[in-house]
Amino acid sequence: MSVPAQKSSVMAAISGRQIDLSDFCAQDVCLLDVAHALSLQCRAGGHFERFYSVAQHCLNCEAEARAQGLGARVRLACLLHDAGEAYLSDLIRPVKALLPDYARLEKRIDQAVFTAFGLDGLTAEEWEQVRAIDDAMLYYEFLALRQDVVLFDKAPEVCRLPDTDEQPSALVRQSFAQLCERLLRQAGVAADKIDRVTRGKGCVSTLSGLSGEETGLTAMQGEDGAGRLRVPECKEEIWDENAHYRTFWH
Repeated sequence: MSVPAQKSSVMAAISGRQIDLSDFCAQDVCLLDVAHALSLQCRAGGHFERFYSVAQHCLNCEAEARAQGLGARVRLACLLHDAGEAYLSDLIRPVKALLPDYARLEKRIDQAVFTAFGLDGLTAEEWEQVRAIDDAMLYYEFLALRQDVVLFDKAPEVCRLPDTDEQPSALVRQSFAQLCERLLRQAGVAADKIDRVTRGKGCVSTLSGLSGEETGLTAMQGEDGAGRLRVPECKEEIWDENAHYRTFWH
């Protein structure tokens, strides 16, 4: 999208795209932008004992979904459930409480992102599976990274604990992007959508820009061959009556 550089709602994404957030749509979404931004954003507004990125949280969510034997669509949704934060940042709940219009903006951005990645057809049951895994990872992340905070009275049941070791952002970014491309194909997302988010204008550098050859890093391999990391705040929810997903307040 070509927009006036002086417009205050325009962001300059790492892909080189100029994105007008006031007119954000699925065509603005690029995997390179999502993987890069989420790998550099710290969870909990930075109030963890060490750096732990949103992208690493998403990788842990996908790993738990895989360990539970869930299908590729739910695994993809787990990986991308926070993808909208690549464009809005990971705002913590106290900040969102001061921004009454933020929920509407977040919903609009999330809908565009989910549409771009072929997730607009997920059922309420599938999004509930994503929500449960997201909450479970959140609980164990806080146990590992903020031992003074216990979120729930009862510990959620999980198949594996999240890997909260600090990881190089370039490795996290590479793992996220490679796994996303693989899951897009496995989930049966339309080829034109995959091509748009991975090979469209500004996205053609996704693979070369994240390659191990360029970064000097090699993504660790999961048992299914997917590039991944080693894996395993009290959150309010607002159920959106008009959509099959929840708006999460971190």
